[in-house]
Amino acid sequence: MDGQLAEDVWKNAPAASGFISMGTRDVPEVKPDWPVEDRTMVRALYDDERLYFGVECAAPEKPKFRVLQAGRDVNFLSAEAVEVFISPRPEAGVGYQLAVNPEGGQLDAQVRNASFDLGWNGEWKSAVCGGPGKWTAELAVPFKALGVDAPKGGTIWAVNFLRDHSSWHAMSVWSNPVAPHLADLRTYGHLLFVDPRDEVSLISLSCPLRALWGTNVVGYAWRDRSGAERTGELAVSVTRAGQIPCQATAQGRTFSFSLCARDLLSLRLEKSLVAKEDKMVAAKLTVFAAPDFLRGLTLKAKLVDQAGRSVEKELSAPSPEIQISLPVAELSAGVCRFQVEAWTGGTLWGREERRFDLLAGELPF
Repeated sequence: MDGQLAEDVWKNAPAASGFISMGTRDVPEVKPDWPVEDRTMVRALYDDERLYFGVECAAPEKPKFRVLQAGRDVNFLSAEAVEVFISPRPEAGVGYQLAVNPEGGQLDAQVRNASFDLGWNGEWKSAVCGGPGKWTAELAVPFKALGVDAPKGGTIWAVNFLRDHSSWHAMSVWSNPVAPHLADLRTYGHLLFVDPRDEVSLISLSCPLRALWGTNVVGYAWRDRSGAERTGELAVSVTRAGQIPCQATAQGRTFSFSLCARDLLSLRLEKSLVAKEDKMVAAKLTVFAAPDFLRGLTLKAKLVDQAGRSVEKELSAPSPEIQISLPVAELSAGVCRFQVEAWTGGTLWGREERRFDLLAGELPF
């Protein structure tokens, strides 16, 4: 293992790419168009004993990396690095973080109950290699270090990848950049183990990394007993947040996996959106729902002051991203509550609430 990724087996392995910017560590912000020269790709292989990751990190021709450390459990804060997050059993709330930097420094932790335990030290190895305009890394992780046996073909784990871009002092992530933090296993993507020796094998999944409430269509492909590739689709209905269990069937074999669905509503209030002159306050609302769910949805927005006075507004069949404005002229100054509820008929599906000061226009975190 030399970190170069020059072998054909790495070149032929499918790559996870399309990382999304998370902004800086100080000012997180999702930006879908990351600079081309700073792309990241991750590939994965396995054998009977280990899981391997190959990482290729494009960088400026003369990358200006911040001070890097070699060794184990080094401080990666604001330094160039790649972080791999694995969970063989996401339903148990247990996962692992493995990170490397261009100097060969390592950091690992166990993810449990949505937090990181840096006291965990796994028996895994890594190698890195620098080159023109990029650096590459290989990671070899024994299955026993993760407390599991070698998975069978068709097994699906939860996985995510993070890139710390030192030259930009920023981060990008493969799955779900709007997640609260990377210790939330529900927001990870899928890692599918494919065994070419299987008579019938699931070879790919095409599903949303973040499922929407309503109907989601999951595409999948499998190799049948004759060696031919076949495809199928599965309609998955989502009416709650969390892990949604799914099953794909291929010639009598059943393959189980899960989709991650976040909360239905995401409400954002910003200082710049509090308009004092026209006596209006506005909020940005994202509704994580598929078209069939949105059509029957009614949003009820309410602004309540400290005296209990309120103004309300209803919206039917909303778009996925909307701005809601409410008048504040009749409300008293001070801290108010901006609340949005999502209803279909008499069923409440979701509620989001934020507090802010009408005069200052700041969120009192």
